Amino acid sequence: MPIFEPDEERKSYSAVFLVVVGLLLAGSIWAVWDDNIIRRPWKRYQSEFNDIERAKVEKELATEEERLRKDPAWQEATAKLVKAKQALESGETEKKLDGFRRELARAQVHEHELDLKLRIVKSEIEEARYEYEHAQEVGGSGEAEKKHLQAKEAEKVELDRLYKTAQDQRAAIEKKIGDVESAVTSLEDKLRELELQKQVIVSRLEGLTTNIPLGVTTLRFPPIPKIQQIVLPGFDRNHFDQPVERVDRCVSCHAGAGKAGFDDQPEPFRSHVDRSVLLTAHPPEKFGCSSCHEGQGAAVNSPEQAHGEVQFWDRPLLRGDNVESNCLSCHTEIHRLPHTTKISAGESFFEQFGCHGCHLTEGYEDLPKVGPSLRRLAAKDDPGWVVSWIHDPQKFRPRTKMPWFLFSPQQSEQVAAFLLSTSKKEADEWRGRLEDPQGVDAANAERVARGKQLVDSVGCRGCHAFEPDGTAAVLSESKDVAPNLSRVADKTDARWIYNWIRNPRGYDPSTRMPNLRLSEEEAAAITSFLLTLKGSPAEGEAAGTAGAPTSAEPKNLAKRLSAPETIAAGEKLVRKYGCFGCHEIPGMEKESRVGVELSFFGSKGLEELYFGYHHEIPRNWVAWTNNKLHDPRIYQTEFIEQAMPNFRLKDSEIDALRTFLASRVEHKAPAAFRRPDADGRQKALLEGRRLVERYNCIGCHVIDGRGGQIRKRYEENPNFA
Repeated sequence: MPIFEPDEERKSYSAVFLVVVGLLLAGSIWAVWDDNIIRRPWKRYQSEFNDIERAKVEKELATEEERLRKDPAWQEATAKLVKAKQALESGETEKKLDGFRRELARAQVHEHELDLKLRIVKSEIEEARYEYEHAQEVGGSGEAEKKHLQAKEAEKVELDRLYKTAQDQRAAIEKKIGDVESAVTSLEDKLRELELQKQVIVSRLEGLTTNIPLGVTTLRFPPIPKIQQIVLPGFDRNHFDQPVERVDRCVSCHAGAGKAGFDDQPEPFRSHVDRSVLLTAHPPEKFGCSSCHEGQGAAVNSPEQAHGEVQFWDRPLLRGDNVESNCLSCHTEIHRLPHTTKISAGESFFEQFGCHGCHLTEGYEDLPKVGPSLRRLAAKDDPGWVVSWIHDPQKFRPRTKMPWFLFSPQQSEQVAAFLLSTSKKEADEWRGRLEDPQGVDAANAERVARGKQLVDSVGCRGCHAFEPDGTAAVLSESKDVAPNLSRVADKTDARWIYNWIRNPRGYDPSTRMPNLRLSEEEAAAITSFLLTLKGSPAEGEAAGTAGAPTSAEPKNLAKRLSAPETIAAGEKLVRKYGCFGCHEIPGMEKESRVGVELSFFGSKGLEELYFGYHHEIPRNWVAWTNNKLHDPRIYQTEFIEQAMPNFRLKDSEIDALRTFLASRVEHKAPAAFRRPDADGRQKALLEGRRLVERYNCIGCHVIDGRGGQIRKRYEENPNFA
């Protein structure tokens, strides 16, 4: 049986068309909404900030109006003005003014008529002059034309006189009116002066609206949001090393950053911190925002994109004190600048902890070694003490800058054996030139007291502490500038101490210890006092100090330290761990640094950072660096060995060092953005600051607001400080 098929022409597609049109309309509305609202958050931020700013200005206006209402001077001027206006609008004064105004109107009409006649005569003079010159040109006499020209010029002279008279008459009438109205005028001027601040606020309020004239009225609307853009010419470089512009649109959202009075607002409406200092020195129209704060300055579709906190963007937004990491991009010396506390500390830590000894870093290649010379170590320290010190320095001196290498007892002996062996020749030569000190007696109470009095008076306490838990010159939260001497007698003997304090550079030409120009008697007294500074037996045993090495067989220590195989093993360890990066070691003067270069460490991407087996650590540069500084061998595996020692840093020290390391990036600000140093002043300040820190001048002296730690010892007599 055939299937019945209806005529296609009679089918209705209205429902289909209605659905399609509805979908098209919905898609169009969504597209407009998405493009103008969802993907344009800066429009909302600008509108919200405009509301906040307008409310603030309106509040200021209300406050100012309230102040004026309570101001006796304003009240008096207002009352007088009302009376003066009333006087002008009533009685004989009003009649007099009306008469003057009618006279003024007639005078202005008369002046206008004369002005018009004068303009006509001037035109006629030009015409007559042309007719006269034309008659001369065609050979006529021109007498009639000349007389006509002269008549018109005479008419102009008379009109000029009449016009000047009319102007004077009009000015005289205006003066009469002004004299009558002078009381009102002067009071209005006084009120304008009293209301000057109010008018400034009103002008600001008017500037926060878009005015559209409409007949006799004006429609007022909030300003239309628009992209605010700053272009930094040649700030970046492309893959062909050519300068390219950087575009910043940050203020499209952060509308309040450059304005005062919004410090209590949330982001992105808050005023920039310390605007008067930071934005005055770095005007946004020249430096933009991302030059300091990083982020993806050209992006406006979302805060995450604008802040560069998205995948594959190398320079995410720097928050809080981390912004300081960009200061070194433009400034050679930053320690005297405001808002550089953290990076200044980080740079000082980097220099004084000796990081540059293991890691080549641009700008820090030629800094001196931070550790004492080991060329004559055998003449100084007890072998057992050397072993225990190498095994764990913080056990003997908790605030030492010397890091912990995690050596086993055997490795500690091997390193000590090599250092004592390689320094023996120079140590013997130095000791051979010395005489035994005379007058040193740690059992003589008078002599010890004399030594302590000298220590307290000649400035030793500007660098050194002499109590087990004492501090003198503090480098950081956990480190001292110079060693604590509370247990100095555990590590060396009278002969070395005496000759050291008599002539420090006679032992180590590169030492930072100054020559205090002590007499033999003074040196002997100080030596006697220092020999009394020993740890308790328990401390000596725990630290493995003189006579109590870490090894399980202390009686055979000397034999083991002299064994050739132990010395050879120690040399390999010293080369592997780079002890020569901080110390002078005979035969290792030309060794290369053992750590990775840090010149561009801040630019390292995730693909260059090895996290080992630690999946709990967030995958970002900050987390990797924090953990590395806290536990340098945290990423070590059975296949990847790591040799960096542990400095046992506090969180504040890690924050500061990380901020400094973040400044080591490939991108360098162009010369036009850097602080000029044509006269070398900034470089000289940098070198001077490094010398002041290296020699701890600020241990005794206050320099640029820093230092003077020794003053706490002389509060009763500050002249000694």
